[in-house]
Amino acid sequence: MNTFVVFSISIFFLMNCGSNLFSSLVSDESDTARMVQAQKHLDKRQYSEATTELEKITQDSNMKRILLVSADMGTNELDIWAIVKEILDNSNTSGGSGIDNVFETIGSTILGDDPVTRSNRILAIESNIALLDQSPDQNDTTAKNLSCFLAGVLALPTVSDSTSVLTNAQSVLDEIAGTTTGGGTDTETCPDLSTLNSTLSDMRRIKDSFTAIIASAKKCNILDIEDTADSLNAVERQLNSLISNADKGCQSIPSCSGGAYCDALSLGCVQTALEGNETAIANDGIIATCELVQNCINPTACFPN
Repeated sequence: MNTFVVFSISIFFLMNCGSNLFSSLVSDESDTARMVQAQKHLDKRQYSEATTELEKITQDSNMKRILLVSADMGTNELDIWAIVKEILDNSNTSGGSGIDNVFETIGSTILGDDPVTRSNRILAIESNIALLDQSPDQNDTTAKNLSCFLAGVLALPTVSDSTSVLTNAQSVLDEIAGTTTGGGTDTETCPDLSTLNSTLSDMRRIKDSFTAIIASAKKCNILDIEDTADSLNAVERQLNSLISNADKGCQSIPSCSGGAYCDALSLGCVQTALEGNETAIANDGIIATCELVQNCINPTACFPN
């Protein structure tokens, strides 16, 4: 049986955050008392009670947000914290710094296999990253590093999902290429795109995850996605490769080589479906859905093994 361990403040002292977690703690006695009571609930894994107590606090602060994230992660039964502590406390771990070893060890199955549970955990991590990124004290590194750590946790499962969805997209595009007449520029000559649209919906969810991950990674000092290849950990390697190979804009005639799926990517109806409401700009640091599909349709082009 897994032991689900709520995030402990001490973890981030081990990560050398270099920040006093209580520096932004409110001075009002009632808010302070609620903060302390919420921490007690978290220590007992009473996540709902902790959240209720925290929501009563009138003054926003980084500490309040960190505790809200801790409660939400506990509610979603993410057993990440036990893994983190085990690696950071393991003096026999070889190679790299403590946090690098964490990201080398956390795999794509960390969010579980059940589709509903996995989806809920992805949404929870994304919302918690957003909550931390909007913390009132932007000079405090603790919230940034926690956000960055959550981004790193989300990265490898998102890469795994990308590979699966892109492989499925190849099959869908192969079928479209085989049933389209003419140039496939309108509904009369283009076949039913309902399966493609379903696949693109999955890809847009993945794109949203990558957007949150990359934005958070650029703000912290525990993930360096622009370093040299030899010094990158597992998460950094994947993000570095994604940005380098996917962020190239979208072309009317894609440069992918071979396969019916490549022909399908040039069809007008397919390009309209890919674009949606997004604008793809090369080298802007943001990965659009059409960039993922066009430039990473062969997953190994963007996600190294």
